[in-house]
Amino acid sequence: MCIQDYFTSVPEFLDQLRPGKPGRTVAYFSGHRHNTDQTSTFKTGPHDWLVGGGGGWSCDGLEQGFVVATIDENFQLKTHPVLMNPFTCCPDLVNSGYVYKQK
Repeated sequence: MCIQDYFTSVPEFLDQLRPGKPGRTVAYFSGHRHNTDQTSTFKTGPHDWLVGGGGGWSCDGLEQGFVVATIDENFQLKTHPVLMNPFTCCPDLVNSGYVYKQK
């Protein structure tokens, strides 16, 4: 599911992000929504992230935080999120009845 991503009008750009050559890895980090996830952005490979968490103004989901990317000794890219308690940055949650359960 892609919600109002800017590149829907330029599919040839997204095609260029997809792995085409063996050993080629591209990490795609999108933004401008208030969440940190791999489910609401374009799928171009294993390292596609929406990175816009941290709240403050608004939250579009409960996954708030940032992404860490590392390149190991074999030049393999690895990514993982660092998520925070959304109550610390999502003002609308206070009266929602949502109960935060840390993973």
